[in-house]
Amino acid sequence: MVDGKDGPGECAGRSALWRVACGAILGASLTACGDPVASDASSGTEGTETEGAETDGPMPSGSSTGTSVGDDESSGSTGEPPEPELVPPPGGVRRLLAHQYVESVRLLLGDAAAEAAAPPGDPNIGNYDAMGTLVSAPAPADVEFYESSSTAIAEAAVGDLSTLAGHVPCVVDGPFDADCYDDVARNLGRLAWRRPLNNAELTRLTNIAEMAQEWDEGEFITGVQYLITALLQSPHFLYIVEIGEPGEGDYLELDGYEVATRLSFFLTGRTPDRATLDLAADGELESDEGVRALAETLLDQPRAVAAVERFYGEYLTVRNLPSKSKDPELFPGFGEDLKAAMLEETMRLVDNVVFEEDDSVLTLFDSDTTFINDDLAALYGVDAPGGWQRVSLPDNQQRAGVLTHASWLAMMSHTNVNSPTRRGLFVMEKLLCNEIPLPPPRVNPEPIIPQEGQTLRETLDQHMSDPGCASCHALMDPIGFAFENYDPTGAFRTLDNGQPIDATGDVAGIGAFDGAGELAALIASDPRLPGCLVENVFTQSLGFVPEEGQEPGLAAVTETFNAEGVRMKRMLVELTSSPVFRQVDQAK
Repeated sequence: MVDGKDGPGECAGRSALWRVACGAILGASLTACGDPVASDASSGTEGTETEGAETDGPMPSGSSTGTSVGDDESSGSTGEPPEPELVPPPGGVRRLLAHQYVESVRLLLGDAAAEAAAPPGDPNIGNYDAMGTLVSAPAPADVEFYESSSTAIAEAAVGDLSTLAGHVPCVVDGPFDADCYDDVARNLGRLAWRRPLNNAELTRLTNIAEMAQEWDEGEFITGVQYLITALLQSPHFLYIVEIGEPGEGDYLELDGYEVATRLSFFLTGRTPDRATLDLAADGELESDEGVRALAETLLDQPRAVAAVERFYGEYLTVRNLPSKSKDPELFPGFGEDLKAAMLEETMRLVDNVVFEEDDSVLTLFDSDTTFINDDLAALYGVDAPGGWQRVSLPDNQQRAGVLTHASWLAMMSHTNVNSPTRRGLFVMEKLLCNEIPLPPPRVNPEPIIPQEGQTLRETLDQHMSDPGCASCHALMDPIGFAFENYDPTGAFRTLDNGQPIDATGDVAGIGAFDGAGELAALIASDPRLPGCLVENVFTQSLGFVPEEGQEPGLAAVTETFNAEGVRMKRMLVELTSSPVFRQVDQAK
């Protein structure tokens, strides 16, 4: 670009040329937007002690039976009720999450461009980031972020053309003419917008490039820069479009490019690459077999490991550890190195179970081994291994699986005291999909401190004698008491406030236990756990809290999940080929 000249920005006050260019970008944007309407999927609210940790909202509920009501004639001569009908979630558009935006830029334009990317933060709605993507309309400040981000990305991309040249060689090799602009719009545009561009779209983009070249006194690369800016400001890049097309049944089938896009973001966290889009173009994603084959291919990529880790980071809430704090006087060792080690311990176990051993994910909840380094060894009270090593921790600590990892225990605690309520609520809602009623509006959100000469459990038992508290706390606290042998940083202890700890319990629907190890075994064997995990994966990936209509599809996925050894990778493949994943209802 020529020094001192205005670049792309607000149309007002710009030259006549750039008012035309801005108008072209805006026209493309308005054409792309149509009339996106936010989905009516349930959203969550951040709440008090009884609502769980940090950002918990409503959980996927496994209580729905999916049973339809009908008369005997409609259900046949047997008198049995009709089979519940599968109703997929509504179609529409979903805004890219910030990490999806950045990683898509990395694929399109390289590391330097990804480093320059600065999209707006994700809306904070519900338990999972994806729930915020259903709120389609960005705020004015978000639009400014997208504009400045696309400008910075484009500038970085033309500063290092190596990645772009892999998609469009003419930007390096020439000829540097209108045909090359067309190649950039056609080939980079197909990757960025996740489908082929039509002639009108290609013409608008090449016109922008040619106007920019003319404005900058014939500088070819300036045209490329502004073409990239236009591509990245378009709703076709910023939104995942899932409208579908009429199929054989009552609902809309995602077309090949929409399936490719949904699978790629689900399993790799970024826009589909050229090979994946080629499968869509060749009709390979129109069958269950083709979709399963692509899912298996994507799960073999290193990016799938990061996607699964992201799910468990959100699911277990441990991804928020970097911002978690503890009372420095009570827990002076709770620093950045220890928090990083806590998170890595959990992710190492996830990677080992899901990818290295392809084992049952139930192992995550009852494993008698874990991974520690010297920082964690000090917390766990064992000898330092001199680096990361898989170990068995002392039997008396009753550690078993991720619920006894310091990462989860620290997240499910306050800064200065444990929270049996948070820990029990997590088990009930996130692991077993039992919905707990919201607390009364005037509940005191402050943590409960054990009274002099009492354990926290004894103080909470008195708290539960209040009828206004007992109805909900009785569903959560008895489960949370199983973890009282671990302090707010996850360190093992036998005394609380100078008194012996009682970690026993007997919870209806779960069973009797003495300590976290026995509770972990009960949870791992609970038949509700696999189905609840499927529902959480569904919500974390698409943003929809399952409703009655989706239960039959998710139940079928769960049945196969159980039949194939409760292995995570097999469940992910089965979910991608399910109608609940590949179909949509009318957009709302």
